[in-house]
Amino acid sequence: MLPNDVADNYRTYAFRQFKKELTHLSRLHWIFQFGVRSVCQSLDVGNVSNGDHLTTMLPVSGFESKRLNISAGEFRNGSDRYIEHLRVLLLVKACANMEGYIHRIAHIWAARNGYFDGKAASGIDVRGRALIKPAMVSNLKGSLEYLQTLLGGNFGADLAVCTEAYQLRCIAAHNGGVVDRESAKAFPQFGSVIGEPVRLGWSELKQYLRAISAVSNEIERAIPSRHRVHGEVALIATELVKFREIQPDDVDGVREILKSRMKFHRLPGRSFIAGVMGTKR
Repeated sequence: MLPNDVADNYRTYAFRQFKKELTHLSRLHWIFQFGVRSVCQSLDVGNVSNGDHLTTMLPVSGFESKRLNISAGEFRNGSDRYIEHLRVLLLVKACANMEGYIHRIAHIWAARNGYFDGKAASGIDVRGRALIKPAMVSNLKGSLEYLQTLLGGNFGADLAVCTEAYQLRCIAAHNGGVVDRESAKAFPQFGSVIGEPVRLGWSELKQYLRAISAVSNEIERAIPSRHRVHGEVALIATELVKFREIQPDDVDGVREILKSRMKFHRLPGRSFIAGVMGTKR
């Protein structure tokens, strides 16, 4: 068993990986923007004319110039558009990551609430799968509303922001990022730009990422720490066996992976892990 003071501070591996990915998305945005601004600055300092070929005037060692057949003027004029397009793609990725986290946390909840089945493909028995099915849909609004009820959490105004983020994600995924009449109904501000690409500023993307992050925090808080750790360890242990990373009776091997690779600082006892693996200890 876990000591109570340690268990209260537990954050799931799924949560930690999700938060890491959110950080990477934000960093990718700023790395890209830094690169674009640096190129534009170099073009201006070097008095490069708009008609000059970009990679001829700014050669980069190891870069295949033919892969970027663009003039300096095209790059200058399109730089803001490139960044806006990247932000839309980052939003799509953030929503996908959130869906993955929701699906995993639903399984963790089910595993700790009496629906664990180590022989089932998902680790959850048929009753549990039926119970968490509404959280498994590819729709942040529906899955989050259900999860809020299931866990007894309160996502507050962040739920509406996540819903809006998902609606934008759908425009990007299904319309190629181009505003159509249906999109304009959901987002009246797009009414004057039907047929044009969605433009997403940093302030908007930041708002969506903040809401997604805040909701994940509330999800973690809504499930008791001891339930999170036991449910997640049960799933991971059986998955390691199913994926043939660990022999069915290698309890110490599971513990080593949890500690060294996944950075679990405290774990349930060997008897618990042995039990979910179907091994008597």
